[in-house]
Amino acid sequence: VLLIGEPGIGKKTMIHYLAKIIRQDKAEEILNDKRVLIFDLGGAIAYFVNEGFDVENEIRKIFNEAAYAGNVILALENIGNYIFERSDNFHFSVSKVLVEFLGIPTFQIIATSNVPDYHQLVERSEEMVKFFDVIETREPDENETIDILYQFFRSIERKRAVLAYEGYKAIIGASGKYNWNSVLPERAIDLAEE
Repeated sequence: VLLIGEPGIGKKTMIHYLAKIIRQDKAEEILNDKRVLIFDLGGAIAYFVNEGFDVENEIRKIFNEAAYAGNVILALENIGNYIFERSDNFHFSVSKVLVEFLGIPTFQIIATSNVPDYHQLVERSEEMVKFFDVIETREPDENETIDILYQFFRSIERKRAVLAYEGYKAIIGASGKYNWNSVLPERAIDLAEE
């Protein structure tokens, strides 16, 4: 699966929610016994480069282990950062290794991307895109954002009420007045935390 959307829209939250409902046995039967693991691809690549390992071979080993396990769903955030070649010496593209594994049924991933990187991926690597089910995320409306804020602060508010319904609405309205580059729900959550 490839989740597409702007930063702050909740792609990582969706991955965490999927992992949570799998752990609670509330997911579809096909997801029973699956484990969602967030794989810090950038950190792994940096480690392998710094330690002098063959990066391609080490990434291949990790992907092979996930595919062999059969119950692992790897979550790869901001996949566009690791697909396209760049001019700096420390960048490694996983596209070659990824294409080797995408056709294997037991190799399961959830990748995230922003919209520009997705368009670039479609233009440059159709062979990779054909393996993904693409889910485009959108910015929630005010009512959806109120629900998100309520869920976000729910654990805090078990001890004492912090915000009333009108308070959530005011936060969402105020977050839109500022010239923030982030989208809902992130900008509302940031303002509420402040």
